[in-house]
Amino acid sequence: MKTNRERADELLNNLLDCGVSERSLLEFILNNYMSGTEAVEALVAANDEFFEGESRFDDEEEIEEEY
Repeated sequence: MKTNRERADELLNNLLDCGVSERSLLEFILNNYMSGTEAVEALVAANDEFFEGESRFDDEEEIEEEY
């Protein structure tokens, strides 16, 4: 039996194989399944992961204050 994470990965790959763009999927998830706070937290964490703490946000102080 597959875990939910494995099922989600399979569904993601299927959507990508059918031509849905990664950007469209991300926007769909951010706008429909996450609160504003969750979306900001996830993207700040992604920034930290991919840029090792070097901010890529123009207004990081404002982002940090809001959530």
